[in-house]
Formats: sequence, structure tokens, C-alpha cells
Amino acid sequence: MPDKKVVCLHVPYPRLVKHALSKPFIDLLSKRFNVRILSPFKITKEDLVYLGLNETQFVTYETNFNALQQNLVRCIDYFRRYSFLFKNKDKLRLCTHANLLTTKKYPSILRITAKLIFQAKFNKMFWKILDRALWRLYTPKAIRKLDFECNLLVQFSNWGINDYVIKNARFVKKARKVLFPYTTDQIYVTGHFLHRFDKIYCQSHIEFELLDMLHDYDGYSGIAGSLWFRHVDYLLKNEIVTQLAPKTIVYAGVASEFFPKTAEVNFVKKLEAQFPQYSVTYLPYFAENENKDVLTVLNNRIEVKTHETAITELSACAPISVKKSIIRFLEKINGASLFVMSFNTSMALDFSYLTQKNVFSYFYDENGKVKLGAYGEMERVFFNGPNYHEIDLAYEFDKSDFLVVKDPASNRWDSDVQLEKIVEELENIA
Repeated sequence: MPDKKVVCLHVPYPRLVKHALSKPFIDLLSKRFNVRILSPFKITKEDLVYLGLNETQFVTYETNFNALQQNLVRCIDYFRRYSFLFKNKDKLRLCTHANLLTTKKYPSILRITAKLIFQAKFNKMFWKILDRALWRLYTPKAIRKLDFECNLLVQFSNWGINDYVIKNARFVKKARKVLFPYTTDQIYVTGHFLHRFDKIYCQSHIEFELLDMLHDYDGYSGIAGSLWFRHVDYLLKNEIVTQLAPKTIVYAGVASEFFPKTAEVNFVKKLEAQFPQYSVTYLPYFAENENKDVLTVLNNRIEVKTHETAITELSACAPISVKKSIIRFLEKINGASLFVMSFNTSMALDFSYLTQKNVFSYFYDENGKVKLGAYGEMERVFFNGPNYHEIDLAYEFDKSDFLVVKDPASNRWDSDVQLEKIVEELENIA
């Protein structure tokens, strides 16, 4: 029997492990490939056993990027996104993302240069020239020299400094490349970087259609369904995942960059007042060093729980606990009677998948941050379906909001595809 081909899974951020290290996916890959995982963080020994891997199969690299390297990547990425978004800003509300690139968040020299280059119709080539000229400067020497046998590279994101630098490693240049994007915005708004891949496996027909509508993608594409939802199914079947107590309401917050914490707290207090017979759990998200004093005004009856590193974060110091973190995450929403989120978070789809219920977005806060901001006019029902509802502080819930629905949001984010066939395709691509 010939030796198995080598597949390397690049997992650049902790919050991708639930998708990239999907137990059913790893099990099927291990039957046909010698599997290696490449990551800037470690997982626990318990998780190596859980995934059927050993320490030699999990390869870590250092993310010791200096300020110059980080800024070079940010500049190149800015011009890349500007090029794509302003060319396509009339499609599917991409003007929102295009306009965000003109805000004062970015240095004026970047904004002015990008506009001039775009007007000169040199934009599509400019960022590529910068990338080819500067990649040796922004790629750490250790990563440039990183080399091992690899027939197939599987990536799960196509943005951020880790994805930029790893593309310049020696082994990557010799391998075939495929992408399993976790979030739709990687198809929706990241643009030209998609052309690095020989094949892109979308989670749903929505992404598949967007790939055709928005990009002149010259590779192959297909639908693989959700690796994450398959992981959820596996854990629900094989592990103990407890449900929340009856009559529990969950409110999920987001970073203050997108939604004010004071507005979140006001809505949580409203839920507690409207439903005195229910338990209310608040899941705030705090960026590093963000002030948490806003929590002091909450009633002691409101339970506050923190997010899991393996679900939300872009970096980690300690080893990631994959299985335990995912189970703890699921237990925060599993069996909830009602789910409300600030702005937008993928946790809503997870709740929908677990319960088949409505999803509510507190989108129009009393401060008007979203309504008056760049995201106010974005199309969102297109992605989430008819049982996604955007509300304000005045919204009064009724019994129908707690019911199981016929077309939950998660139905639009999975596909009935045999994963075995996808892994067989990967073997042929390699």
C-alpha cells in the first residue's frame, strides 16, 4: 500500500479550533492522510488524545512579529481590501465595508493614497507589487525557513497577519491549497486573497453563490457543509452536554467597538424586569484591558458568564482546551428559552442550531451607535433568514417569540453533504 499523502491544517487563531479541529473531520482525514496541524498556539495533551493526534503531528510556530512587520501587513491588506471593495461597492451592500475604509480609524496617508491609486485604475496591481516586494521584510525568518513534507495545505481563514506570513513558508509553495472558510465575510468581503486557493469549500449555498457573484474566481469551488455543526453533533452524541435550567434567557454581548456596553446592560435589566420568573444570563465580551465597571449596576439575580478562549479569541498564552471549551460554550446556550444578542454574533446561529428557535438582535440601541453608523443599512436578513429579528429597547416579547420555528437561521448555514466524499476529493486534489 503506498504511503499516505500529508495534509497540513493551518489553524491561525484559537477561535477557529471548533471548526478547523472538528472531530469528525480529523477522524476522516486520518484514514486517508498523514495529518499535521500548524498553529501559533498549543492544545492540551488531553485534546491530542481526543483528536487522535500525537505531539509530533501538532507543529507550533512563533508569532514574534515586530511593529514594523505588523504595520507592513496592515498597509498591504488595506490596499488589497480597498481595491476589492470599491470595485464592487454596488454589490450586496459592499458599500458599507468600502466606506469603513475611509474613516479616520485609518491614517490619512493610507486613505489618500488608496483613493488616488484606485482612480488611476492601478489598485488591483498595487497591493500585489507591495506584497511581492516586501514579503521578506514582514515574514519572520523562522517562518520563511519552516519546511516539511506537505502535499495539501488546508486553511480556515484568509485574513490577518498569521495568514499573510505563513503563505511565504517553503512548504506552502510546494503544496496544493484549499480553503474551508468559517465565516461568510471571508467570501463576502476579503476579495483577491481567494485566488491563492486551488479549491474553496463553502459552508452553504449562500457562500457558494457569493463566490460566483462577487469574484472572478478561477479555481474550483464546492459545498462541504459546516464542519462546526458536525462537531456539535458529535459532542451531543458522545459527550455529556448539559442543558440550561428551564426558563433561562441568554443575552450575548459583543465588543464595545460595535455596540455600547451601557446599552447591553440596559437591555439585560429590561429582560430581568419583564420576565421575573425567568433566570437571565449575560455573556459580555470584553476586549483586553476594557473597563468592567458597567457590570456593577446589574441585579444579583442576573448571572454573568465569560466567553471561552477557544471560541472567541485571536491569540492565547496557555494551551487551548478544545473539547472542554466547546462543551462549556454549548452549555451556556443549550436549552435556553430565548436568545438575544447585541449587533451580530455567530453564537446566534449556534443557538438556532441547538434549539431551532428565533434569533433576536438588539440592533437599534438608544444611543443610536449602530443605526447612525456604518452598519445601519447593511443587508442581514439575506444571510440569517426570516426568523432573525432586529429590535430596539422598546420591543415587548410575547409567547410566540419563545416557540420553535419552521425555518431557523441555522438552516441557511449547513448543507446535507457527505463529509466522506469531501475528504475523498481532498485526497485527489493532493
